[in-house]
Amino acid sequence: MHGGRVEEAVGGCHHCIGMAATVTNLVFDFIESQAIANDGLSVRELAELRVRFVRTYSSGFDLFEAVHKKCMNAGDKATSEPFSRGAILPSMLSVCGRRAAETTFRCEIAACGIEWVDKFFCGFAEYVRKYVYPEADSRLITAFVCAAATHKSKLTVALFLNEPITQDVLTKSTMIFASPGEREQRAATISATVNDFVMRNRHAAAPHPAQTTTAEIKTFLEKLPREAQLVLDRAA
Repeated sequence: MHGGRVEEAVGGCHHCIGMAATVTNLVFDFIESQAIANDGLSVRELAELRVRFVRTYSSGFDLFEAVHKKCMNAGDKATSEPFSRGAILPSMLSVCGRRAAETTFRCEIAACGIEWVDKFFCGFAEYVRKYVYPEADSRLITAFVCAAATHKSKLTVALFLNEPITQDVLTKSTMIFASPGEREQRAATISATVNDFVMRNRHAAAPHPAQTTTAEIKTFLEKLPREAQLVLDRAA
């Protein structure tokens, strides 16, 4: 995710999920009125059923994204989409640690441009998925669906960061590095993972990307927990 304001509206299939939530409300409002008129399900039972139904949206995430992409292609729009599948974790890690990255990896940014930071967080997210929190992506999708159903097209990164599940996932994904022992043990593997990702995803005509060092990663990891905590505290 590029360094935009977390309060800004961003692209993503939350518009589609919001529309699904609106339709769900209309359907269940009708069912509720009929149940009351005909002495059927209680209002409480219907409310619980509505919540359970909205939670199933996460199983249809691919469909929501497909519809969203068709709409975007029809409108010929290009926008940052931190809420797309596979992008949520690196996007949120970037929000939590972008300043730490930009002040640590000055040589890499000077050699490859500020876009390198986005690739760095994609590589860092790969490490988090594999070695820190394998359930991070699935839990963030669940958080996104809940937030999208509530806020619909008005969903922002700031509102998403306020979701309890989002707070929990990002806390577990970043605060582990507050331990000097964890930073020491993990830095070399993180550096290798990031460098491999950047190399695999560079444009053919682009210059050879600068490589992170273990020492740089340790510096970044030392800064990350403090910065992430500040971001999450502001959002809560």
